[in-house]
Amino acid sequence: MKNLFDKSHSILLLGLGLTIIWLVLLVYFQTLYENRYQEYLNQREERFEDELESILNAYESFSNYIFETMIDHDSIYEIMIQAASSDDGQKAMLREQLQQSLSDDYQVISGHGFNQMQFHLPDGTSFLRFHAPDQFGDDLKLKRGSLEIVAQTHQPVSGFEVGEFFTGYRFIYPFMKDENFIGSVETSIPMGKVISGLYSLEPMQDYGFLLNKELMETIASEDIQVQYQDSLISNDYVSDIEVFEITKANSGILEIYSDPEFLKMMKAAVVSKIKTGESFTVSISYKGKYYIVQFEQIKDISGQQAGYIYIAGENSQLFDLARTRDLSFLLTTIVYFVLLLVIYYIKQRNDMIAKLAIYDQLTEIYNRYAFFELSKKMLEAANRSKCPVCLAILDIDFFKRVNDLYGHQTGDIVLRTLAGIVAESVRKSDVLARFGGEELILLMPESSLSDSWEVAERIRKAIESYSFAAVGQITVSIGLVEMDFEEDLNDAIIRADQALYAAKENGRNKTVAR
Repeated sequence: MKNLFDKSHSILLLGLGLTIIWLVLLVYFQTLYENRYQEYLNQREERFEDELESILNAYESFSNYIFETMIDHDSIYEIMIQAASSDDGQKAMLREQLQQSLSDDYQVISGHGFNQMQFHLPDGTSFLRFHAPDQFGDDLKLKRGSLEIVAQTHQPVSGFEVGEFFTGYRFIYPFMKDENFIGSVETSIPMGKVISGLYSLEPMQDYGFLLNKELMETIASEDIQVQYQDSLISNDYVSDIEVFEITKANSGILEIYSDPEFLKMMKAAVVSKIKTGESFTVSISYKGKYYIVQFEQIKDISGQQAGYIYIAGENSQLFDLARTRDLSFLLTTIVYFVLLLVIYYIKQRNDMIAKLAIYDQLTEIYNRYAFFELSKKMLEAANRSKCPVCLAILDIDFFKRVNDLYGHQTGDIVLRTLAGIVAESVRKSDVLARFGGEELILLMPESSLSDSWEVAERIRKAIESYSFAAVGQITVSIGLVEMDFEEDLNDAIIRADQALYAAKENGRNKTVAR
């Protein structure tokens, strides 16, 4: 019997171990997915950074070429040296001379996307704007940190910058004569050119540009501020209207701005991250597809966070990663439940075998084998504690007559019903078993002879008063003994059987105690 219980316990442990393995596998697949997901997002971020950098490097290389071949000449240096110390009239003549000498070159660079070429005096004053020749003499260093950097370092600088009249990427070069700083010149490209360049690299994506609203309102003139509109993504940023039109005209498959539902989801996904000012990437599941939205941080030349360039588009790679994870989940779960069903079947079968091993199939109380196994342990405990133990044997009176008159099937029903009546009349700590045929045996630990007598009588009277189906009333005879300490169980059974015989001899339907 112990082996059967041990086996059932082992099966339960096997089921628990299987469950743990299943959960570990689910965690493993989820972790694997998250790692691959993050790895892929990192690759996408690097790719986007590389694309943006390649476009800016191309413009910077061309700007360097412009400076070296068109501007970096002694004649230009001479004009800038004179302009630094001239009066307004002389400055006007020098300005006209400079404009005439480079007007053809400016037309060339304008055709390649550069929309600005501006010369500055050493103090940061605008000397000549080729894109707006009538605007000059304003102090640019008040709002342009880049000019202060060039004046101090005497080195070229490049990068994004918000200006009073222009926002975009600037390439600024110092003029040095005999180690003296005599001014600077800049070429610039608008953000629209950068966005158009990104569309040329990946035309099926959607791009956008966001400018820090507070920065724009602080630096840009009121006339320029009308060129911006509130962003549809964040209240802290604005969109360049020209860039916005380029985005709509070149929109890829997704068409962000024509899908309010996606725009709402995108806004919710980035609302907390965009406040940090840092670069980030998010994924969005929308209408059964996965999309990647990457926000690349833009810092100005002074190192201040100025805005974002972002890219959004459908991505099948993320869909494949999620599908692989979900398929792994499904297959693992199917295998788990199949094995769980197998374990359940084995346990049920083992439990049935265990039940058959210790329970009587007809009466569903303990069988003879189980009675001896359980009684042995109880008697050992009773002998140690010196507690009284009583033993009773119960036999149905004239049971053969029941089988002969009503058949064995009815007799089985009577026996099963009677066992149920007895089981309800005893304690859980008592051991009740079918001893053989129509005999039941009852071990009552921690029960004196007088207490056990009352139990036996209660059982006898309950059976006597019960009306059995098809049979009516039946009676039982009971032999009861109180076991001596260290008495062998078989000896006690013999004495109880003798008491039972006495009850039969004295007219049946009696309890005889010895």
